[in-house]
Amino acid sequence: MLECQREDVMALQLYDDQMEAVAVAASWRENGRFYWSRLPGNTSDLSNPNLDDAEHNEIPCPEEFLGKWDEKMLEAPNPSPVECYIKKPQIWKYAMDAVAAELAEEARAVNSAGPHKVFDPAQTKDDIVSAFQRDAIMYETLRSFPHDNIARYYGCVRQGDHHFSGICLKRYDRTLCDDMLIDHNEGKLDAERITEIIQGVRAGLEHLHSLGYAHNDVTPTNIMIDDDGHPVLIDFESCGKLGEVIDAKSRAETPGYFITPKPERFEAVNDFRMLDIIEDEMRGGKPPFSRA
Repeated sequence: MLECQREDVMALQLYDDQMEAVAVAASWRENGRFYWSRLPGNTSDLSNPNLDDAEHNEIPCPEEFLGKWDEKMLEAPNPSPVECYIKKPQIWKYAMDAVAAELAEEARAVNSAGPHKVFDPAQTKDDIVSAFQRDAIMYETLRSFPHDNIARYYGCVRQGDHHFSGICLKRYDRTLCDDMLIDHNEGKLDAERITEIIQGVRAGLEHLHSLGYAHNDVTPTNIMIDDDGHPVLIDFESCGKLGEVIDAKSRAETPGYFITPKPERFEAVNDFRMLDIIEDEMRGGKPPFSRA
């Protein structure tokens, strides 16, 4: 009997309009194949969900999630550095879209109203690959202009002649979101420390802006904290050139951190407005995503 080997497990909560937890979307890799499943909304342990009895919906053609290799790209060392983190295509978004479509159709059946939502696997795959490719391209751009407040990039993990399967980055053990949750519960971030963090993030953003780009998704989960306590920006898939129109694929709108009116172009001021939301939460002792 083939031994079950689950890897890359990701489980994320989904909420209805009243912010009630209605389902959990789970994705994972098992014996070389990818799966997704819908779990109950009251699933307690999202870090280690029980998947033994979950319905295994296979995600077809996982090789189609790979990024396209360019000979100008930096190839990551093999073996990878001990302190590195390999960022892979965000397969969990496939699970999120699939479960969200199910929930929307169920709500529509009950209320006989609301938008008709059909899960489009091909479109979801395209969105995941596009984001993965954009992230890699931005790290390639940034590697010639390193900064202490931007994640260190080691290159992309090449797979065959035409694709890459991962983005090799320095490993950071915690996010600003983690620190904010601890502060909300235990009150450990003083005013001086908050100022240090905000100034560090601002420095990273100003460096990015000086190169002609806006981050466009400044949230506590996209800011890591390094071993010396410095904030480090990550996740550049929503980046764009300053002044250009924000297209649908680059529009992040993370709950709690999107700004109004909805920006139409990539602008430095939008990044700083998102940072202002984070600073307001930190100085008020609020948990992250308090505006969601």
